[in-house]
Amino acid sequence: MNFKKNITESILNLPRPTKQLVAILCDFCLCLITVVGAFYLRLDYLVALKGPVFIAAWVSVAIALPLFWLIGFYREIFRFSGLSIVFSVSIGISLYSLLYICIFTLYSIEGVPRSIGILQPMLMFFGIMSSRLMAKYILGDDFQEQKKSRKNILIYGAGSAGHNIAIALDNSFEFRVVGFLDDDDKLHGQYLYGKKIYDPNNLDKLIKSKDAELFLLALPSVNRFKRNQILKKLGKYKLKIQTLPSVTDIIHGKFTISDIKELDVDDILDREIIPPEKDLLYKNITNQTVMVTGAGGSIGSEICKQVVKDNPNALILCELNEFALYNIYEELKNLNEKIKIIPLLINVQDENKMSNILKTFKVQTVYHTAAYKHVPLVESNICEGVLNNVFGTYSLV
Repeated sequence: MNFKKNITESILNLPRPTKQLVAILCDFCLCLITVVGAFYLRLDYLVALKGPVFIAAWVSVAIALPLFWLIGFYREIFRFSGLSIVFSVSIGISLYSLLYICIFTLYSIEGVPRSIGILQPMLMFFGIMSSRLMAKYILGDDFQEQKKSRKNILIYGAGSAGHNIAIALDNSFEFRVVGFLDDDDKLHGQYLYGKKIYDPNNLDKLIKSKDAELFLLALPSVNRFKRNQILKKLGKYKLKIQTLPSVTDIIHGKFTISDIKELDVDDILDREIIPPEKDLLYKNITNQTVMVTGAGGSIGSEICKQVVKDNPNALILCELNEFALYNIYEELKNLNEKIKIIPLLINVQDENKMSNILKTFKVQTVYHTAAYKHVPLVESNICEGVLNNVFGTYSLV
């Protein structure tokens, strides 16, 4: 076992040009062997590599090697390939067969039976396919082991986005596509990239039989109403739902596997997202001194992260909770080291201190988020809620 592993590692550590040369030599030998094999099938006895056989062999080499180089056979890393092996080899051999048949079957060469033009490309296909599959399964053992632990996913959307993501996930260490879902009745029972397309209304048995762990929405161009209907349907099942970026990002080549993400609030809103007014933000943030109250809270911390992107002169963080203030301060320092960030432990209800801060730092823009927002908790602490949310805001204003 160790011997095999050492041999495999030695081969994998060879320079890329050397590996390409090995592949070319392999195909060179296959050209010669398959020509002799084709003559044997036709004549029922072995022939020597001379005369007409020699011509047929060298014509095979002269067509195959340049053609395979041009279509990228020797640039592809076959040990990481999936079903794309069959597709790549089929395209290459189809072009090769067309040329070889034209020379030896349609035109004909003296001493070479016409059937050789058909038999040899067939043998060539099996030879090339076998050599690539052998490289995949001998040299790709570690790769295959890593793929065994992948999560089974069902892709919702059998369109171009679904097809593209299935191809991209073929070599993923994290996901394994086990089927597609689509609302189009005409597609049910059909196959896309070797995976069956199912009716999303019959998910109970499908999830169990496929041992699916999550849904992936490949519907980048669907409208928000339809998207919410699908989310509501999938929400009945105890599977995670993840999604893709917008169709624009996919078209422009900005999509990668790492862009598969959890659903966020933007994905489930009943209205279209309202984008920020960039000019207004620029006037109030860029080169300004900005203060955020409640900076360590969920809303305040997100505002701080957005503010640093627009390059203020200084960002003042006002927060009553020491741990929350520490966390957001450390995070913001890593986001933009050029911006002056000032963390202040303070209660917004302290009107004198807030006034001194505004005057001392000459604050130009304030984002006020210092408030209790967990409704049931505030309802149980009405006095503190009113004191902080109402009078705290009043004193700051």
